[in-house]
Amino acid sequence: MTKHAIDRALDMAIEGEEIREAFIHPERIYWSPRHEAWTYQRGRIALGVREEGKTHLVLTILWATDE
Repeated sequence: MTKHAIDRALDMAIEGEEIREAFIHPERIYWSPRHEAWTYQRGRIALGVREEGKTHLVLTILWATDE
């Protein structure tokens, strides 16, 4: 996770378990041209995720929308 993603989680009062569930068991994954990253959505949150080789980096955390 980037420092920005950690700061967002703290500002939004999102617990680590909710973030892990969104990453490991997303309800929906879609490409976000706006953020140029994959979006992993579960429940009330969405994670902006960039693939870096065999790893993934959580760039940001957002409130989920009904896009």
